[in-house]
Amino acid sequence: MGTHHIDLPLDIDPTYAERLTKLIEIVYKKIINLDFPDISKYSQDLSGILKFEEDLLS
Repeated sequence: MGTHHIDLPLDIDPTYAERLTKLIEIVYKKIINLDFPDISKYSQDLSGILKFEEDLLS
């Protein structure tokens, strides 16, 4: 039985990659410092997640 190789191209938007990198850095620092923000004010849907991310980035 032969091995099949599937090529799945992925184009990553540089702006998205930069935002993700910043979020990773911020979250890493918060974890290291045991600085866990209160997330109860955010809705538990995509809009709440995006608002939380924006608050982290600001």
